[in-house]
This record gives sequence, structure tokens and C-alpha cells, in this order.
Amino acid sequence: MLTPQLRRERGQAIVLLALALIGLLGFAAVALDGGNIYTEQRRAQSAADNAVMAAAYQYMMGSTSTISTTALANAATNDYDNNSTSNWVKFYRPPIIGAYVGNSDYMQVVITERVPTALAHLVYKGPFQLTVSSVARAVKAGPPVDGNAVVSLAKDGCSVIKTNGNGNLVVSNGGVFANSVGDTNCGVGAVVVNAAGGGSIVVNDGYDINVVDTSHPAGGAGTILPWPVESGAEPISSDPLGDLDPPNCGPNQGAASGSGSLSPGTYTSIKATGTLTLQPGLYCITDNDAHAVDIMPSGVLAGTGVMIYLQSGGMSIQQGIMDLKAPSTTYNPSCASILPWEAPNTSVCHYIGIVFYMDRNNPNDIALAGQAGWNIEGTIYAPSAEVELEGNGDWSVTGQILSDTFVAGGNGDVNVFFNPDLIYIPAPSISLMQ
Repeated sequence: MLTPQLRRERGQAIVLLALALIGLLGFAAVALDGGNIYTEQRRAQSAADNAVMAAAYQYMMGSTSTISTTALANAATNDYDNNSTSNWVKFYRPPIIGAYVGNSDYMQVVITERVPTALAHLVYKGPFQLTVSSVARAVKAGPPVDGNAVVSLAKDGCSVIKTNGNGNLVVSNGGVFANSVGDTNCGVGAVVVNAAGGGSIVVNDGYDINVVDTSHPAGGAGTILPWPVESGAEPISSDPLGDLDPPNCGPNQGAASGSGSLSPGTYTSIKATGTLTLQPGLYCITDNDAHAVDIMPSGVLAGTGVMIYLQSGGMSIQQGIMDLKAPSTTYNPSCASILPWEAPNTSVCHYIGIVFYMDRNNPNDIALAGQAGWNIEGTIYAPSAEVELEGNGDWSVTGQILSDTFVAGGNGDVNVFFNPDLIYIPAPSISLMQ
């Protein structure tokens, strides 16, 4: 016979068992559905990585119009078909979330998936969704800022490309690109591309003057042709040669001055008083002087297959003759069997196509007052400096100018001929960032 106390305790085991079963069900849901969600997240991440790398490869090979389609098609091959019911696949260039937001050098694939559950829906009524993201960077095959002979990399400011004399800036076989978005502090009537003075800016052969800024892209007292300029261009988010290592030119050779022949190496300064010929190779300049490379009135600085790296010094040359040609497989035959990006930065072969390389932290500028007989061939690379070309006689640069800002002055014409066969071409590359 049960006592009153035992009667009151009847059925407690069933309650405890029910509670235990709920707990066990929760643990089972965590184990089963948690494992399933983790597996799906890994699968979705792999699909996002593959999709963004496929798009990056397409971009690297020169296509920009089909990269979104490529990303979505690649995701579909991994069962993420963007059906808006069980999964959503989005492609963005530039990325909209993460560390690379707004940088058009990068692209992003975001996959959201609704994951079916075996047990968790018994205790949670909402949908189980996961979201993954993948970002890749791509560098195109081919010339940097392709089709442009004169490129100002400055991201803001006015008169980043200008003429300030009576001579003309004449650009052939390529265009002009101004990366600046302008600056409200430039003043009334300020423009990004400025034909000041009596000179004109003329772009031939059907190419354009491209400006990122849309509010005050171009103007000035001189003529600008073609007109109107093409405003609203896609900005350059980062230095197009930003992956290029500075050279290591070896032991210091001191200062060089005079005439004759000079061997490659590291010099505090180079000054040509007569005809000074640079033998093929790399020349590093370390003296922090605006005239670290200079030419006297009767001097000639000449060389084929050479690159001058301005580590600390500058060039402000107002006289003499300059005839310099960048490293190439013609002038440096030993480079013919080497891909430039596979050569060490102690080798001239690593810098094929660059005639002047201004260090990114060098505070000096390149100012060249040329004349008839001057000839410069290759890329002039000065990402943090101003390049000023002027003179009273017509002269030319054949290659490409990549600088922070650019000025053409004097009374003679400065002719810039874009030649993709004579400039530095960065290595095409793709990389998965996050």
C-alpha cells in the first residue's frame, strides 16, 4: 500500500524522462545539424573562392565585361545556382564589405545559403542561413593604364596635368589620364587638366583625355584637343606598379663626374661634363639633392639598356643633351630568355622597359628642360613625384609617364609617344585575399 507521500511522487520519473529527452534532442540537433551547417559553410566557402578566382582570372586576361557572368557560372557548377530560394550568389567589383571596400583592384563573391535541418527546426522555427565571402585581386596582363601615354596618379588636387608655357604637349598613339577627383580648395575656376599659358594639350590618333573628376575636369587659356574631355573615368585605386620592388644596385661607387664610360652600380651623384656613356645595367642614385643627376652645358648623358633609380636624389636638368634608353631584350640580350618578374631585383632584366624609377618615398622631382636632340625611351615612373618636361626646342619621350603630377612647359613642343613595346609591363597575377 502506497503512503500519501509516495502517491504525491508518482509520475515524476516521466517528467524527468521528458526533460531528459528534450535535452538529448537538443544535443542531437547540435551534433547533427551543427555538423551539417559546418560542412555546408566549408562547401560554400570553397565555391565562393573558386568563383571569385575564376572571375579574377578572366579579368587578368583582359576581359572586364564578362567577369560577373564567369563568377556566377562557376558558382553554379558547384551547385550554387543563385535560385533565390535555397541560395543567393552575388558578385561585386569593388567589394562592398571587408577590408577592400571601394577598391576596384579587388572583386568579391558573396554566397548566402539556406540550410535544411533534421532536428533543429523542432525547437527553432526560423530559417537557418549562412553567408560566406571571398575576395580576390587581379592584375591585368598588358601595359599599366593601357592606352595612355601620360598618367597622373594623384587622387585629388587640381592642375595635376598642365602646360604652363607657350609650347604644346603633344601626345600620340595613346591618351592622357588624370586620376584626381578634384579638390574644393583649388579655387574658383580650377580644373584638373589645365592648359595654362599659351600652350595647348593635343592628343592625336583618336585617343582621349580621360579625367575621373566630373565637376571641373579641364580648361585653361590654351587649347585642349579633343574637346570635350572624357570625364567620369574609373579611378585608379592603387599604384599600377605598386608590386615592383626597388632595385639593389650593389656597393657604392661614390660620385661620378666627367666624360667617358660608366659602369652600373650605386652612385651618390652622376654629372656629365662631356660625353658620359652609361653601360647597360642599373644605376642607383643616393644623394638627396635635386641635381643628383645633372648635365653641364656641353655635356651629353647617353646610354642604352639602362635604368636610373633615384633612391634619394632628383633630376633638375636645364642644359646639355640626354639620350637614354630603357633595358630591353635588344639592348640587354641576356634578358631574352628571362621573364622580368622572375629575375631578381639585382638584375637589369627585372626592370625591362623602365628608364627612370623614382623611389616612392623620394621627396625630389624630375625636371627636364630638353631641346632638339634629346631622346628618352621607356617608362618614367615617379608615383610620388612631379615630372616636368620643358624646353625651348621640340623633343620627345617614347614610352609612358606614370607620375603623381605632370607639367609640360617652355616654348618648344614636348612630344610623348605611347609605345607598349618599349615600356614596363607588370606581371599578370591573381591572388585570393580573404
